[in-house]
Amino acid sequence: MKLDQQSTTQLNVPEKETIIELNDRVHLVRRKTIFLLLTFFAIAGASFGFFKYKGLKQHAAPITSPSSTDLPKVSFYHWRTVYQPGEVSLNRLMEMNSDRLYLRLFEITIDELENSWYQRPTPQATLIFKQKPSLPIAPVIYIDLSVFRSWEYKVADLSAKLVKRVMDIAQVHELKLVQELHLDCDWTPSTQKAFFNLVAAVKKQLPSDWQLVVTLRLDQFKNFTATGVPPADKGVLMAYNMGDLRKPGPHNSILDLNTARQYLKIWKQYPLPLDVALPLFSWVVVFDDQDNFQGLLRSIPKELENRQYSRNIELNLFKVEQSFTTPEGWQVPVGWTLRLEESRPDDLMAVAELLGKAVPANQYLIFYHLDDSLLTNWPAKVLNDIAYQIGQSRGQFK
Repeated sequence: MKLDQQSTTQLNVPEKETIIELNDRVHLVRRKTIFLLLTFFAIAGASFGFFKYKGLKQHAAPITSPSSTDLPKVSFYHWRTVYQPGEVSLNRLMEMNSDRLYLRLFEITIDELENSWYQRPTPQATLIFKQKPSLPIAPVIYIDLSVFRSWEYKVADLSAKLVKRVMDIAQVHELKLVQELHLDCDWTPSTQKAFFNLVAAVKKQLPSDWQLVVTLRLDQFKNFTATGVPPADKGVLMAYNMGDLRKPGPHNSILDLNTARQYLKIWKQYPLPLDVALPLFSWVVVFDDQDNFQGLLRSIPKELENRQYSRNIELNLFKVEQSFTTPEGWQVPVGWTLRLEESRPDDLMAVAELLGKAVPANQYLIFYHLDDSLLTNWPAKVLNDIAYQIGQSRGQFK
């Protein structure tokens, strides 16, 4: 389009002498700009080399964020005899985006009440529902080893009654069930055959679209060629209770990093797909004045922190200097030793890193367990960081 005279005037075109001065300024600005750019790139190149060198010293491999497929889903065991979760527990389930809850429904043990010679496997400590769970439930049944030593133990009969009881409880309380049944048992070499027979029998009783899941301890995980692999569909590796609870001394039997490293450095992948479980609990182990194991205090007594009652003698060991009675009704005499054992975030992060490599395909991370008094001390961010550590370690392992 042709401009009219008024438009040309509005452009304010400078006179000839002004144009020459302007060109000089442009050349000067260009020279300064080029100089500044060269200086910038020289400094940046040197800095890049420095940081690259420093980075190689600090990290043998690049740290990458785990993908969503590397991150395990997070959930919890519920191991109380009454289901009535408080606000803290319900908030954690929501904050962790849990899509299921692992609920202990009952235990199978020996009924010795009537006659000592008549030992019959029977359900005990059946869960009492004070609330209806809002999440789908993965039912968990604990089986005591005494069951396999009973004269009255009949595998076909017990498996049928076990599965029927699970389904009956679900129907009565209108539970939405995940299509998994979990059997928790501390099976040993002497009870392996009997437990494996029960696993096979329970699997036959389940609907065809259900999976049977068993718990594994670290020794059973690492040495599966010797201990055997249960005839189940899946397992849950319990990455806790690693040490000798009854042994005196300042160790931590819940989580021991040296033990974890020994068992989680494996050369053969376990034959079953696995999920993993980590602890959130603490307890106090009690020894008498001769260092004989006397029992466990599930809740930490306030007297442990009160120096009037006890004195810290070594790391996590406390000597009782004034007798007291625990909330459970225990009388703890003067001279006895208390060992405080805790699940600590730093230790869980270290074990999570090992798990990401040793169990590279776990779908769920299950924390033990859902309880307000525990979860008050475990914010959602810390739990998420532990899950993130598994995913990050798994991503680097691929």
